[in-house]
Amino acid sequence: MHRTLITTSRRPNNRVRSFVKELSSTLPNTVRLNRGHLSMSELAREAMALGAERVLIVSSRRGNPGIMRIYTVEKGRAALNNIVSFIVRGVSLAREAGRGYPGRRPRGLYVSTDRSLTSREFGEALRIGLGASMEPEPGFLEANVKKAGKGMASLSFKYDGRPVGPRILLSKPSAMIKVDRL
Repeated sequence: MHRTLITTSRRPNNRVRSFVKELSSTLPNTVRLNRGHLSMSELAREAMALGAERVLIVSSRRGNPGIMRIYTVEKGRAALNNIVSFIVRGVSLAREAGRGYPGRRPRGLYVSTDRSLTSREFGEALRIGLGASMEPEPGFLEANVKKAGKGMASLSFKYDGRPVGPRILLSKPSAMIKVDRL
């Protein structure tokens, strides 16, 4: 799993901030950063200083999380390169549904799917974007991806068999995966 810096677009609302806080509390090997007025190149420098290889930026749409973009950090140029994007159609925050957080940090992340083509596509995007494994290992957080309609998938998390973190309804932009293999 890649070390990932999680942040928001500029001037986020409270719901987007809460979503980013829950993601960073749930996903392993992540660090949250309040972006403020940082440019993309300044974000890349912050990521390098924190030892992060990926940056996940959550943008808002109509007061809710709207787009999640995952970037690689190009260390030589202090630049970010978009590799995976998801459209967020809906979010159920853990605090709203009474779900908790993993408690201790999971050692890694693995993706399980319902074997549909749609869920496998989203699972592959998570593997590429976050460096998730496709095989379960002890102490790993499970990212469960299920088909939720045409071109849509639901993403939920489990740790030690219990639901944790936010639940997310995702759809595909025109190009969800921007690179072939990493």
